Order: sequence, then C-alpha cells, then structure tokens
Amino acid sequence: MYDDMINRPHHTSEQRPRMPQKNRAAQFAPFAALTGFDGVILETQRQTTRPVTLDETQIMELDRRLKLIDHFLSDQPVVTVTYFRKDPSKSGGAYVTHTGRVVKMDHFHHILLFDDGTRVVYDTIYSMDSEMFQTL
Repeated sequence: MYDDMINRPHHTSEQRPRMPQKNRAAQFAPFAALTGFDGVILETQRQTTRPVTLDETQIMELDRRLKLIDHFLSDQPVVTVTYFRKDPSKSGGAYVTHTGRVVKMDHFHHILLFDDGTRVVYDTIYSMDSEMFQTL
C-alpha cells in the first residue's frame, strides 16, 4: 500500500528553515486539563483553628496589662502579643504572635497600634507579655 512512498527521500522545504529539535518536543508536552486544581487541594488541606474563649480571670489579667501599657505608653513599651487572626477565605483562623513597640492605643476602636503599623484589636488578644509586667 505504501510501497511507492517508503523509499522516497524526506521532503525539506526550500522556503522555510527546519524546526529546531527543542521546539518539536513542545508539541508533545503534557496537557494540564485541571489547571489550578493543585492550588484548590492545597487550600483545602490548610488547617485553621477556632478562637479560644478566655475565662474571667484571663480577661481581667489582660485588662490589667492593657492599663499598664496605657500608663507607660509615652515610653513606647516593647510588648509581645499573641492574638487571633481570622482567615480571609475559610472559617476559623490562626493565632499569631507579634513583638514590637506600642505607639498608640485607640480606646474608641479598641486597637493596639505598633510602630511597624501592626494593628491588634483588644478582643482578639489571647496573651500579652512584656518586661514591664515582670517588674510590677
């Protein structure tokens, strides 16, 4: 059936250059039918937690520490705060620890403002630590 073609020389175009070997392999590259699916799987696997409800003793201690920070605010005390940050795309969130100098306390919005621009809402705070708490 193909006997007349089997012994003929391979055709080469006189008008177009030959395609380089590396470009020929591209036409056989795998096809990703589920583009973005890997990202969805990774997002599903990412763990979030729920915020812990503090008892009355813990709330009173945090309130005492916030009052101390407010009293020594002009010294811009260095404070380590662990607080709950909501996840923007899933229910729950994660606990984040931040250390920095507190430069302002917004009592109207209940926010601690750090020198690097970090803002922490009072109600999200789980714990606070500072050298000033150890000395008083």
